Amino acid sequence: MNKLRQSFRRKKDIYVPESSRPHQWQTDEEAVRSGRCSFAVKVTTTPSTNMQSVRAQPAVWTTHTHTHTHT
Repeated sequence: MNKLRQSFRRKKDIYVPESSRPHQWQTDEEAVRSGRCSFAVKVTTTPSTNMQSVRAQPAVWTTHTHTHTHT
């Protein structure tokens, strides 16, 4: 029974220090240095509402892509 219970438990992530995983950031670093960064983020926005509107408008999920280039 103990093995069954342990099988449902969430496994703990093994901590790896930041200095041990530079390969994860290598492509981002290259993009930043070359001036071609693009990161997709989710932003919660609400549609513009009329001041006479009584009901609140629901939040809308939109996805924006921000691209920053150096000149």
